[in-house]
Amino acid sequence: MEIPIEMDKEVGRALLWMHHVAGPSLVDRIQAAKVQFLKASIPADGSILWPAPVDLLPPGDMTAGLLLQAIALVEDRRFFDARLAPRVIPFLKLIGSALKKLYFTEGAEQRAKEFLNPKNKHPEGTLLELAVAARYLLEGFRVRFIPECNLKTPDLELIFDEGTIRIECKRLRPGAYEEMESDRARRLFSPACAKVNAVGAFKHLDVTFKTELSAVPDMYLAEHMQASLDDCSECYEWEDNQARGSIRQGDLAAIVADTEVGALLVGPKLFRLFTGSVVPSQRVFLGARGEGHELDPRYLDSFDAIALCSWDTVNEESMSARARHFGSKLAEIDAQLKGCTLGAAHVVVDAERDSATADLRRQRIRDRVCSFDFKSNLAALTTHYLLVHTAEGASWTIDETVDPAMRTTEPLLDDPRLFFDAQVLGDGPAWHLPPPA
Repeated sequence: MEIPIEMDKEVGRALLWMHHVAGPSLVDRIQAAKVQFLKASIPADGSILWPAPVDLLPPGDMTAGLLLQAIALVEDRRFFDARLAPRVIPFLKLIGSALKKLYFTEGAEQRAKEFLNPKNKHPEGTLLELAVAARYLLEGFRVRFIPECNLKTPDLELIFDEGTIRIECKRLRPGAYEEMESDRARRLFSPACAKVNAVGAFKHLDVTFKTELSAVPDMYLAEHMQASLDDCSECYEWEDNQARGSIRQGDLAAIVADTEVGALLVGPKLFRLFTGSVVPSQRVFLGARGEGHELDPRYLDSFDAIALCSWDTVNEESMSARARHFGSKLAEIDAQLKGCTLGAAHVVVDAERDSATADLRRQRIRDRVCSFDFKSNLAALTTHYLLVHTAEGASWTIDETVDPAMRTTEPLLDDPRLFFDAQVLGDGPAWHLPPPA
């Protein structure tokens, strides 16, 4: 039985448009994405380590996998994942809210076709272009999409009686180092997870790595997990040149009490109940074994083993690599706006998983923007930092922190945020606020 999470009219409207643009083939692609989701949404045989969000997306059609999250929101929660949903739903909601104008915007349908192309390896960049156009349309601007060609050209054009302003959009994806580090941390935790599973234990491992993860031995966490199991104490702690950490007995009573009411999703609520803390999902791995609910095996009615991991890094090499500046992106923006009478740019960056690195990266970006020698007539550059949350009380959550940089006295947009209808969180950057419970 299909049960929606939210009957969101704007998201539903955007999905109808996507189906109209793509044609009947999109239905088959979504069905294939559902098959991948069902196959990948529980641990592999013999393991209790639950999948990473990227594993839920079809490797050959990321667009369909992302759209499935929006479809799940309004149609069928069985395919919904709160870690993936914020990557697409806020943008589709913005597009849907401006669709009456976007539908008649020159080049919009062609840009939507580019987003929907299954061969598009970076659909989130094209989705950003549609969302930025929607944002300007909602403030009353006349907009057209600039056709793509072999030459370097901007994405959008604002049309005035007096002339035009051309706009370039950039979506910075996680770097190779960041992806490698997350994958390595997961691989280090996997054999520790297996140790817990073998004896039916209930453990929370919290580790902060002092050295680069590539230098940590494969069985490092597994050895400490075994020492914790042999120790039989409530809390096992260690510190050496590679990391400091603790392994504690989790709060099984809280899990038992919650599952008496109903099945529990292997997700952020499980982590909060078991550990008594809330940690950003980018720094959490979940291991669990139990009796899966017949309607959705991601929900467990009882638990036979739990192994949760929260992790972080404090070594300078990691922080520096993840806090990379984007000088090359500024050069691309400058080249694409070359020859324009007036230009603007929007750059969307994923906020880092820890506050110290996020602050460092933000400062480096600010310094680079201020010091870059722009040859084009760039009037405004806005950097949008997006922080994905998994909250128990909301189906999808994303926080936005904005840094506008202008050469003019008057901003183009009255509110520099992309998601301007959202709640104002405070003066500080989103990553300094407590994660939602």
